[in-house]
Amino acid sequence: MTNEYMSKIIDINVRSKLGEGIFIYNDPITNLETIYWVDIFGDKIYEYCPEISKLSISDITNLELGGYPSCIIPVNNTNINTNINSKSNINSKSNQKLFLLSNKHSLVLWDMTYNCIIERISDRLPDANLRFNDGKCDSSGRLWIGTMDVDNSPKKGALYSLSTQIDKDNNSVWNLNFKIKGVSISNGLGWSSDDMYMYFIDTPERSIQVYRYNSETGNIDKPVLKTIDLSKYSGFPDGMTVDNQGYIWVAMWDGYSILRIDPNTESCVFQVTLTIPRPTNIAISTKCPGKVYVTSAMEMDVPESGYLLEIDTKLDMLSSKSNCFNC
Repeated sequence: MTNEYMSKIIDINVRSKLGEGIFIYNDPITNLETIYWVDIFGDKIYEYCPEISKLSISDITNLELGGYPSCIIPVNNTNINTNINSKSNINSKSNQKLFLLSNKHSLVLWDMTYNCIIERISDRLPDANLRFNDGKCDSSGRLWIGTMDVDNSPKKGALYSLSTQIDKDNNSVWNLNFKIKGVSISNGLGWSSDDMYMYFIDTPERSIQVYRYNSETGNIDKPVLKTIDLSKYSGFPDGMTVDNQGYIWVAMWDGYSILRIDPNTESCVFQVTLTIPRPTNIAISTKCPGKVYVTSAMEMDVPESGYLLEIDTKLDMLSSKSNCFNC
């Protein structure tokens, strides 16, 4: 397979120990595209706007969340005043930038501007050796997030969805709903453009699991509808996203590559070969056709590793909608 593309390191002097959780947000007010990602082992959150070359770094070590930040998703502020508990004092400061942030055992509402916790949503997992990993929101703004064992013990993790209910005092009650058990390393998530199917990666399985999906209820039909086998490709599937043409993009850990998969034929239709062994996650521009951004893990003997990569695939495609979290 011969594909044309150009790859480069974004020159912002940021190298992650384990870059992950990449999310692209197109601000409806400024119309600027902003990239967010985390450093799981470095306890840092990054915000970068390529159009104005602006970088912000948040060190969350002092928040005492147990480390391992794994995903960051902007919060849709439309309903924020009515759906978050009044004790959070959500309007006590101006210019707040709110995000849903996952850490080792916790899910929190986090204010990036002031680097503080607004509300703790969940502080507990069934096993102390588990941690949250990759997460993403569906078209309804419902969070889906999985767990894994910190020692990589198999079948200890699970996949959950987060929902809210309003109690009699008009306070939000957060519910972490169990969806799939027996997961080893919960990773990539995505949905088909018609919302009929959910895609899910449990990394050691070396496949994409496809489930029938109901976007209104947030339910998936089990057992799995089918699996897209990726075992013939080098490496292990990690993070995932879906473009506006319905193709699935997968970062191949230890595989030096990014794959574009046709979910109908279950074949790879485009492949990007990288100089780094461990790409971790991928996000597609919402504005610039063919432009893709990739996070990676640092390998000391690989100079390009750990940096944010920008790839011009020269394809006429954009991201499918990047969904924010709706409280």
